[in-house]
Amino acid sequence: MYPHLPDSDACVRLLHRNGSAGCSTPGNSAVEGNLWRLSDRDMEAGSGQHIPRGSVAVLSAAALEDFLASLSADAAWASHWAGALVLAHAPGTHLPSNPLPASGALRPGFEAEAPSHAWNPAGTGSVLRALPIPLFSLNASASERVAATL
Repeated sequence: MYPHLPDSDACVRLLHRNGSAGCSTPGNSAVEGNLWRLSDRDMEAGSGQHIPRGSVAVLSAAALEDFLASLSADAAWASHWAGALVLAHAPGTHLPSNPLPASGALRPGFEAEAPSHAWNPAGTGSVLRALPIPLFSLNASASERVAATL
C-alpha cells in the first residue's frame, strides 16, 4: 500500500550553544501518512485547507527552501504535515557554488568543510533551522518508488 523506504536518511535535531537545529519526530515511531505531491498552489499562504492533516509532503530539492519558509511562517499550514520527502537531486540541475551557510555555523571551522547538497543548498542557512517535522532526503531509487505511487 505505502512504500517502505529503507535507504532514506532522516535529519536529526542537533543541539549547540546557540540553540537547536534540525528536525524531530514525536517519539521514536515511524512517520506515516498519505503522500502528497506539493504544488505551487499548496505553498500559497492560507491554502492548506484542502491538505489532509498528517500528510507527508513530497517535494523536489528545488522547492525545499520555499517549503521550509512556509513551515516557519504559518503554524496552521505546518500542522497539516507529518513529515516531508525530498526527492533526489536531478542530475544536470544547478546548485549554488557558495559552501557557506548564510547565518553562521554549528562549530568553528564548519564553513570550510560545508559541501552543497541538493536538500541543503549552500548559502541558504537551512542547516541551522529548527523544524517541527522530520525531513527525509531520498536517494534515486527511493525517489523512483515514491514517484511511481503518486
